[in-house]
Amino acid sequence: MADGDITLTIDAALAMRLKAVSDGLGKSLDEYARQLLDAYTGLDPHKHDQAYWDELERICNETERDGGVPWEEVQARLSNFGQKR
Repeated sequence: MADGDITLTIDAALAMRLKAVSDGLGKSLDEYARQLLDAYTGLDPHKHDQAYWDELERICNETERDGGVPWEEVQARLSNFGQKR
């Protein structure tokens, strides 16, 4: 290991999810993991790089494909949040 390098060990399930997403984005697993870590460990917590937006888009596409809750229904539920039924 070069000076300053760190080896991170993750479980097989997480590794498979990362690999599936990185393949879908056409990136190597190492490249994708580095981009995610860079995005979440940056000095500005509100600034995210392309990996963040790629992952967000993937989640949105998956939700639409698998039948997520329509925004209008979420809005209606939020407007009644905390009230007795």
